[in-house]
Amino acid sequence: MRNTLYTVTMRVVMQKPIVLSFFLILTLATAGQSYKVENISPENGLSNSWISSILQDEEGFMWFGTWNGLNRYDGYDFTVFKPIPGDSLSLSNNAIKALCEDNSGNLWIGTENGLNWFDPNTEKFLRFMHNPYDSNSLSNSYILCLQVDNKGVIWIGTKGGGLNGVDSTGIFRRFYNPFSPESNHINCIIEDNSNNSFLWLGTEHGLYRFEKSTGGFI
Repeated sequence: MRNTLYTVTMRVVMQKPIVLSFFLILTLATAGQSYKVENISPENGLSNSWISSILQDEEGFMWFGTWNGLNRYDGYDFTVFKPIPGDSLSLSNNAIKALCEDNSGNLWIGTENGLNWFDPNTEKFLRFMHNPYDSNSLSNSYILCLQVDNKGVIWIGTKGGGLNGVDSTGIFRRFYNPFSPESNHINCIIEDNSNNSFLWLGTEHGLYRFEKSTGGFI
């Protein structure tokens, strides 16, 4: 069931831009392996052929983040979500950078201008943005990656704003890497399976380990 906003567990996160030429149908023949590859393009209804993120939700829908909107695919048709001028409950930005689904089946979308939570019942979006007058807001609205840890905390990698964490309180905690400005461009995040008190961060200035309890970078 889809319910609470912040109770989250990551199911799938994929990022890094790729030109759309991917498989949607995979057939394994009984004698050997054979693959059927189908190309889905803007001619089929996709909003853009530059794909930055992919997710399949618990309902079976495929979601594609592109540089020109968010696409939901049911195997036949696309539904495209884009910002609507004057509508604060629409997607905050066209350029999608990261996707994840929480344990209630709600979709989270990181964009080049804001983090969005999608309500599947109303098909509206709740936006989370950097507010220079609010220290409990996102440190930077340019989102590069998303990860959810074993306690349900969403970890957000930003471009230049370091690492952010948000839990059920809705308060964003900010963590800046002191090693260099480039190390605060966080491209990917993963929790350490052998010791979940640590996160591994891939940045534009190398690989770092982050200790959740102290907020320190190693």
